[in-house]
Amino acid sequence: MENQDAIDASIVNMLADPKEARAGIKEVHFLPFNPVEKRTAITYIDESGKLHRASKGAPEQIIDLCNMTKHAKHKVHKMIDQFADRGLRSLGVARQEVPEATKESEGAPWQFVGLLPLFDPPRHNSAETIRRALNLGVNVKMITGDQLAIGKETGRRLGMGTNMYPSTILLGDKNNELDIDELIEKADGFAGVFPVNKTCSYFIAGNCSYGERCKFVHSWFVGDNFSLLTPLQGHQKVVTGIALPLGSDKLYSGSQDEMVRVWDCQSGQCVGVINMGNEVGCMISEGPWIFIGITNSVKVWNTQTSTDLTLDGPVGQVYALVAGNEMLFAGAQVMNFPL
Repeated sequence: MENQDAIDASIVNMLADPKEARAGIKEVHFLPFNPVEKRTAITYIDESGKLHRASKGAPEQIIDLCNMTKHAKHKVHKMIDQFADRGLRSLGVARQEVPEATKESEGAPWQFVGLLPLFDPPRHNSAETIRRALNLGVNVKMITGDQLAIGKETGRRLGMGTNMYPSTILLGDKNNELDIDELIEKADGFAGVFPVNKTCSYFIAGNCSYGERCKFVHSWFVGDNFSLLTPLQGHQKVVTGIALPLGSDKLYSGSQDEMVRVWDCQSGQCVGVINMGNEVGCMISEGPWIFIGITNSVKVWNTQTSTDLTLDGPVGQVYALVAGNEMLFAGAQVMNFPL
């Protein structure tokens, strides 16, 4: 199943045959997750030729898509809270018909399908690692994008305390009576922290070069006194470009295998695969924008707005890109020229 992430895989693998998930449908468009919309969506054609769209993501985002009554919203929020008390994350799911039969169409009103409760346990060695750190006198705190109830339950499972607060308390919440320094010192953690509030702990040193040694993308997690090298495996050929857009917790890698892979910086897991249809010659990021050099063109994505553009003009494979002063320059197989 293409474009699936770890959540999709866990659901699809419940089927006797994972291929059943795509049986009788043809994908027309896929919207990958981004930190602004906080959801994914697929537009597809069924066996009768009708166009449909389905989406999953943060419950609030999915609820906002649907025209739900106040009573219905209350019931959904109550279920989300009940799941959170048990340490379960919730994803919302919605669907819509697209009578206009074009992927650009807004489609008919969205219909709320339901919630997906998910258990995302800590790594098997997390509790022991935290126990050792606490024994050494290290003050361990949790920072998570999950709900407060989930953060507290996870903290309980890890043996690190449950005195946690929502991230809003750090962002000017007037209900906070404690001094901010005292609050941080006493807290065991903060929940509801999103990419716009935290800096991704991963960075990429330098750029990839040709050769079999560059088959894997690498990322480095950096702490005060240590670093951990994590291989991100998946590309079948040489990696030719990597990009980490501003404000994103996703790393993008391109390869001669014509694929762009999307990596979650916190887990190191591949959460998306995009077929470019052409060999990727290079890749850079500028702010939230990603520029991908392929044969005879440059693909452009905005990771915050999902804008997707194609810049035609280069002749041959694009092997180098540089952006600056609101200009983009491409080094192509035949000649170098500004786009």
